[in-house]
Amino acid sequence: TETYVEKLELLRDAKNRERMGKIARAEAEKWSWEAATSILRNVQYEKAIVNFHSRAFNGFGKPGSHYMWRLLKWRIKRILHKLGLTSKPAPAPQ
Repeated sequence: TETYVEKLELLRDAKNRERMGKIARAEAEKWSWEAATSILRNVQYEKAIVNFHSRAFNGFGKPGSHYMWRLLKWRIKRILHKLGLTSKPAPAPQ
């Protein structure tokens, strides 16, 4: 119970409460809907597509996997365009 009382004493200090509040807000913003959907859209979706194509076409480097290399090149160009590192979008693979 002494530890509990010590923690309660920390809450009485206004500067400590303000510091804890800033830290808590920063942590909460990491887990907001906007942040979560951004990670889902920008990272996880691309990984899922590459994983699907890798499994659907038996992976990279095997005979007949030249399409996979073109797909990977297109995906990389698309990501670079989304990041603003290229001037024009990549055309869809054929």
